[in-house]
Amino acid sequence: ALASRPAPKSAGEGPETPPPDFLLATRALAAAGTDDALLTALDTGAYPDVSDDLPRLRSNHGPMARHLTVSAQQTLMQADPPENELLPALLLARLSGDSAFIPLVRDVLSRASPPSATARQACRALDALKDDSEKFAALARPLLDARGNTLYALRALAQLGEHGAKALADWYLANDSRPPDFDVGHDRKAINALYRQPATRLLAVNLAVDRCLNDALPLDPLYHIAGESADPELRDRLLESAFDPAPEAPVARRRAIEGLVKTDPASAVAAVKFALRRPPPDRHLPALLVDAATDGAARELVALAIETPHGPTRTCIAHALRHIDPSIVEPHLAGAFRRPRQHRIAAAEVAAWLPSREIATLLASCGNRDPDINVRRTCLDALEAHVTEREHRDLLKAIPQAATSRRWALLGALLESAHPYLLADRRDSLWLGHVLSDSPAAFAIHVKQALDERIASQESRDR
Repeated sequence: ALASRPAPKSAGEGPETPPPDFLLATRALAAAGTDDALLTALDTGAYPDVSDDLPRLRSNHGPMARHLTVSAQQTLMQADPPENELLPALLLARLSGDSAFIPLVRDVLSRASPPSATARQACRALDALKDDSEKFAALARPLLDARGNTLYALRALAQLGEHGAKALADWYLANDSRPPDFDVGHDRKAINALYRQPATRLLAVNLAVDRCLNDALPLDPLYHIAGESADPELRDRLLESAFDPAPEAPVARRRAIEGLVKTDPASAVAAVKFALRRPPPDRHLPALLVDAATDGAARELVALAIETPHGPTRTCIAHALRHIDPSIVEPHLAGAFRRPRQHRIAAAEVAAWLPSREIATLLASCGNRDPDINVRRTCLDALEAHVTEREHRDLLKAIPQAATSRRWALLGALLESAHPYLLADRRDSLWLGHVLSDSPAAFAIHVKQALDERIASQESRDR
């Protein structure tokens, strides 16, 4: 009922943006796989466009039934169908999950004017249908020059691997590396897509160097890509940003350090240490030290963790230590337990995040023998934290085999109790991505939204 409400209109105007209840209702119908109800809601024409989430949400239900798609296929087979029939047919193709639509939609895109709504919706449909062909890349390429459709073409080409990267490279070279009226955000997406492919990586690095040296820098500059260049002017820029004591944009400092990791790891280590001594912490920086100081990372991080008086900084450092073999970390923590009282307490707080046999043995020993009651208590708390993490890991392991309703409950328990930074960290054993790859898209979409909210709340508390 919510999805079928008529669209409110202002006098003399077209339909407004879909209201929240319409969006929620159609998302629920897509996730449930109730295709008849979903198409009935969308067939009103009230809202001719839908979120990219809808194809993802219904994707685990397989292709739509033939009786629901035959009319759209017949429309797409026509040489010149009217737009009011063609656009709904392209929308259904985008939602259908049926690869049989791919050649039909390609034909539509090949005939469509690049700036048109038809070209836009055909491109989006092929993207949703996961057409990964060289032909699609060639058909999407002209849309890059159509201002209203640039973003949709860019999104599609960024997912097309080598074929998409070649089309993007051709576009940049045809425009002397500076496409006219190109949005900074689009430029960034395109350069990142070029960087992911070996054949176009050098072009991406050169484009990134040009943007970093000649443009007004955005909040999230391309230093991490440009850092592969040996340009001396760029290196000076990276060092200046990496050692900025009070950056207006902390992300820019992090990107600069990422760039230094590739060509000047010693300076990257020094920059991370410089930044971590100045709270609030950037939670991503300790992991960069692990990347830059491969052999000495455990020593450097343990030293930083026990010296900092700032609890959230210590926690972020402990999270990065989880990326290192516990047998390498344990001797450095053992050394910290021979230092003054406050350092021993800090070492136990770090050890709480490192649930391994070696660390647990160390904590048990110090918890029994340390002369200070506060140190002993912190060691016992750390051992209790190890028990809690084992429970979190058990929840994580149970998710893939659980029934749908049980899976939601397990995910909810993890999202509420485990630290959000760990759940979002691809390198961590608690990363939720380990168990979501084979789950319906509704799980991943919900997890992303919930984690974004929890991370924002955590970062606010850490300041």
